[in-house]
Amino acid sequence: MISPALLSAIVFSASNISTLKDRFLFDPFFLRTLHVDNKIQFKNGELLTYFYSQGLSSIEEWGKWSDGSTVNIFIKPEEKYPAKTLKFNLHAFVTPKNPEQTANVFVNNQKVGQVKIHLGELQPKAFTFKLPKLASNTLAIRFEIESTFPSNLSKS
Repeated sequence: MISPALLSAIVFSASNISTLKDRFLFDPFFLRTLHVDNKIQFKNGELLTYFYSQGLSSIEEWGKWSDGSTVNIFIKPEEKYPAKTLKFNLHAFVTPKNPEQTANVFVNNQKVGQVKIHLGELQPKAFTFKLPKLASNTLAIRFEIESTFPSNLSKS
């Protein structure tokens, strides 16, 4: 299945790092500190050591698709100047047969909001969420996508 959300950029954000996968699962502090107001594009490999993700496709020219109904993104924000918000610039694959894509957004298992993109809306669409009070300096961001595409739809 291919899910609807294409992540093109996140301000204070994340991507997929296969070389860090095993180490991150045991040591989340292996990630480098991401400074407030940094913007990471999902369409290129910049700042790869600042984030880790699960549930996203590999980097393509335009960004990354989610590969299923859940996407996890992990970042380590700087402690000296803690971020208060998280901004996502998102695309969705919407069609007349699938005119809306929706995902619930969680930070450290606390729901912070929902993203919803409709057919005909300008994309990427910006979403800003207030960060909950953090117990640690690692952000675990999770998108739970409400609908996924049928398996007969190919990525190409």
